[in-house]
Amino acid sequence: ATEGVTRLPVYGKNRGDVVGVVDVRDAIRATETGDDLASALREPTFVPETQSIDELFERMRTDGFRLAVVVDEFGAVVGLVTLEDVIEEVVGELVGRWEHDHVDVVAPDAAVVRGWTTVGHLNEALGLSLPSDGVETVAGLITQRLGRLPEEGDRGAVEDVTLNLTGATATRVTRVRVEHSGGLESDESGEDERGTNGHGGDDDQFDDE
Repeated sequence: ATEGVTRLPVYGKNRGDVVGVVDVRDAIRATETGDDLASALREPTFVPETQSIDELFERMRTDGFRLAVVVDEFGAVVGLVTLEDVIEEVVGELVGRWEHDHVDVVAPDAAVVRGWTTVGHLNEALGLSLPSDGVETVAGLITQRLGRLPEEGDRGAVEDVTLNLTGATATRVTRVRVEHSGGLESDESGEDERGTNGHGGDDDQFDDE
């Protein structure tokens, strides 16, 4: 209970024999009143280990149970899962998707994305038409055009879009500033993000020509 656990499984002769689920508060009350623990037991809900998180979440929401006993194809108990576990997985997946393809618009004509953002998502989010033949991500597109591993400070144009690499490791593009052909006003910070490794001044290195 000190770790925030409120529901616990109750076993019969062994751990594979789950006879019920008890709320810790009900168990405490039963102890205080001298009642048998069996009076506080609730029917256990068994779920197959093959059930998806989405399906289990919907069942928990619809049927109102917060702890499930997970069984394998032979009916043996392999674990327990709580509603909190399921919510953490669902929310974590949603956050992961958001972080993976998030487009951060930083000015009327500019946005910042991760290198692993997909070209398709970027096109959809900003109304662009960047080519994606043979590549999936923004980093892949830049690498394809350069013919080498990109470096922080690389900058060039693809179609009517300027891509400015503002973050990269030795093997991975981490941050790209995407600018529309109209560019930014002179008081914007794009000049500072070009980098100083010798590649920042070449604005046409990604071009098809």
